[in-house]
Amino acid sequence: MREATLARRAVVLLGVGLGRAAAASPDRPSPLVRGTQTGLSLPRFASIKASVANLRRGPGLRYPIDWVYHRPGLPVLVLREFGDWRQLRMRDRTHGWMHRGLLSSQRTFLVTAVTVVLRASPGTGTRAMARLQHAVVGRLRRCAPDHAWCEVEAGGYRGYLRRADIWGSDADARAGSAG
Repeated sequence: MREATLARRAVVLLGVGLGRAAAASPDRPSPLVRGTQTGLSLPRFASIKASVANLRRGPGLRYPIDWVYHRPGLPVLVLREFGDWRQLRMRDRTHGWMHRGLLSSQRTFLVTAVTVVLRASPGTGTRAMARLQHAVVGRLRRCAPDHAWCEVEAGGYRGYLRRADIWGSDADARAGSAG
């Protein structure tokens, strides 16, 4: 009896897997992927909220810690969910698992260029508000997917940065890029 039940479950699981493979075929666009715990879209950006945040090899306390982050506000790309754990990818392509309690849904950005000019409005010819150095972290206010500029806030200044000079925008999540 138990063997028959296991065999049925295997067939059902195989059928579910085939259904998903068919849904993501080259003929059709990929369906929106949602997190199993939150129902939010994946991949998506979040940020580290803790002053000490461990990135582990797997989703649980029994897994070794590979990295310890001491930078609240650092943007992270959430790839998967497993219970209270989130699989993340960092800007440098480092990846691992972090407990959801160490993360915030607040959107942030990381400057990837050597130096960028924060502008009063979108466009290279607009008034310069400030210069931001490489690795500055700030708050991402608005970043429309079809625009080259994002509205941001950093160091008490509010303005616009080119999307190409930062990491943490929706375009980065959709492309799965690290920069």
